[in-house]
Amino acid sequence: MGPDQHPDTDAMNRIRRLDEEVVNRIAAGEIIVSPANALKEILENAIDAGSTSIDVSVKDGGLKFLQVTDNGTGIVKDDLPLLCERYTTSKLQKFEDLTSISTYGFRGEALASISYVARLTVTTKTEDSTTAWRTTYSNGQIAPNGGPKPVAGKTGTQITVEDLFYNSPARIRAIGSKKNVEFGKILEIVSRYAIRSAGTSFTCKRLGDSHPSLAIQKSLSIIERIRTVFGSEIASELLHVDVEGEEPLQRADIYVTNANFSSKKAITPVIFINSRLVEFGPLRRALSNVYASLLPKGRYPFIYVDLQINPSNVDVNVHPTKREVRFLHEEEVVDLISARVQSALSEVDSSRSFQTQTLLPTPIRLESFTSSPASPSTPTQKRPYEYKLVRTNAKQQKLTTLFKMHNSQVDQNADTQLDSQQSLPEEEEDPSQRPQASQATQKEGRQYRRVGLESITKLRHNVESHASNALTVVLSRHTFVGIADYAKRLAAIQHDVRLYLIDYGALLKELFYQICLSDFANFGRINLNSQGDESSTLPGVPLRRLLEVAREMSGDDNYIVDGGLQTLIDYAEMLDDYFNISLVEGEEGDRELYLTSLPLLVKGYNPSLSKLPEFVFRLTKRICDDELECLQGISEELALFYIPPMVANEEDETGSHSEAEQMREQVRTDVGDILLPLVSQRIIAPKHLKDGVIEIANLPGLYRVFERC
Repeated sequence: MGPDQHPDTDAMNRIRRLDEEVVNRIAAGEIIVSPANALKEILENAIDAGSTSIDVSVKDGGLKFLQVTDNGTGIVKDDLPLLCERYTTSKLQKFEDLTSISTYGFRGEALASISYVARLTVTTKTEDSTTAWRTTYSNGQIAPNGGPKPVAGKTGTQITVEDLFYNSPARIRAIGSKKNVEFGKILEIVSRYAIRSAGTSFTCKRLGDSHPSLAIQKSLSIIERIRTVFGSEIASELLHVDVEGEEPLQRADIYVTNANFSSKKAITPVIFINSRLVEFGPLRRALSNVYASLLPKGRYPFIYVDLQINPSNVDVNVHPTKREVRFLHEEEVVDLISARVQSALSEVDSSRSFQTQTLLPTPIRLESFTSSPASPSTPTQKRPYEYKLVRTNAKQQKLTTLFKMHNSQVDQNADTQLDSQQSLPEEEEDPSQRPQASQATQKEGRQYRRVGLESITKLRHNVESHASNALTVVLSRHTFVGIADYAKRLAAIQHDVRLYLIDYGALLKELFYQICLSDFANFGRINLNSQGDESSTLPGVPLRRLLEVAREMSGDDNYIVDGGLQTLIDYAEMLDDYFNISLVEGEEGDRELYLTSLPLLVKGYNPSLSKLPEFVFRLTKRICDDELECLQGISEELALFYIPPMVANEEDETGSHSEAEQMREQVRTDVGDILLPLVSQRIIAPKHLKDGVIEIANLPGLYRVFERC
């Protein structure tokens, strides 16, 4: 010791053995880094036990409560004292057994680690036991007065983890603000094991929710499981690649999407190696390179790979959380899998569909130009008789339309900000509260997105196959005369020498439905916010309130609001991706679900938000698992929602005359200046629409009656 070195300092720098409790807590922190890690370890134990039914319940992202219930073989009562001690396992006896290990667990650290960072309770029963046994653990040992205690129970094991990381405040603070994110990770792990575990049913739900977030029946095939987890769009485009008996692989079961599918959001590849869910970067990068030449930049495929490799070639003990493995001949395996996937994609490349935008144009008939009395005359033509003279021009624009065009030169798929506080009027709609598209419109356009859904193609073809050519010509060359009845939504139009009365409600419903099909997944966005109420901090319109209002208005007492909300939650990603119907959860402490945006179908025109409760109510009833039926139903409900509202005629007014007149003027402007001109440009008139178009007069007939006009 030097002259300036203090003896106490020397003592502090001496090497000493850490207490066993400190060692165990450090090790537990490496293995259980989040609720999702704890869930993964317990879930793997349940699968190892031969379970055919596994149920997962979660509260607060798994921090407060995490429970896994299975119907496996159970745990013998005499083994319960050793259950949570470190390095106690039934799956490994000597180190050499690692070379042939076929189970998920092998180190005997998972439950021990959980018991050091949470309050752990195990309830278990074997088939030959007359009762179940419940035991509580703490720090690797049975807690004082923790059992085992006899309780009623079914064969299998239930593991309950409460107050995870209660003795690690820093980790609670880090995870506690991301409870929804943690639940998403838990759901992701359960869903991936559910895909691979054929013959086993899985459920995963938040404690208190009426419906599970994931429910997979044990009878489902692997493709049906992928459909349940990832959706029909992926499942309908899957390729199956099966590799067997090719060294160094024993077997490979691969499901990938073909080149017709691409996601704008990256989908993490699902990779199992010898039944273990792992991250295998070399294979992920190799398959990404395969798709690089097939998919547009920024688009991603779906990849599921299940590899079986000789266990003697695999080292499973390379990571505390077992998320990585190493094995011999990695490069050869990666090259083999990449080559097989490349070959499978090449075989179907010849049938790859390139979807183009269908604008549903009005068919042009040459003969209609030559036979029309309204055709421009030439010097050789005789002047038409007065009773055949057409004095209107469908192509001529009105001055009011020109003024509107100056303020609305924006893209069809621009974004518009609307005030959500104006969305729920109790009685007739106040015209002063009607949202205007010019409030906050972005002018930057968007790149057209090609969507190759077979269901949308079928719906478009269905529209074209039921078209009435004669009615399409009338509507494409009509001139708007005026609104005949606001309450019945009737308008007068002229075509050629004939005057028609049309049901513009039915006509515009068909227009908006066809726009939903032609512009599918390329709509603009109407953002619902609280700008109209400075004191409000709500992110959008509360969906529960909308459904409750709609249920009361409809008188449907059998309708379950929570069920409707769960339907919207289950299909939220699809609604946002295809229709710009966006849902968000409230901030921490606010468990409400909010509607934040709607699709913008027509520039310069926004739907009446007084119909929003009915729209959401009906939408929950139209969403279903059948892709074509679901997309058709959503499009029809959007079309119904977009129809201008019925307004009282002047002679039927019961309220303020100025307000009613303002509402009529708004409808007259929307129908005459925006929507009917769009009908001329875009609609393919279906045959069933003939009932809504009635000829009420023609010029030759009027001349016969009055001898002049």
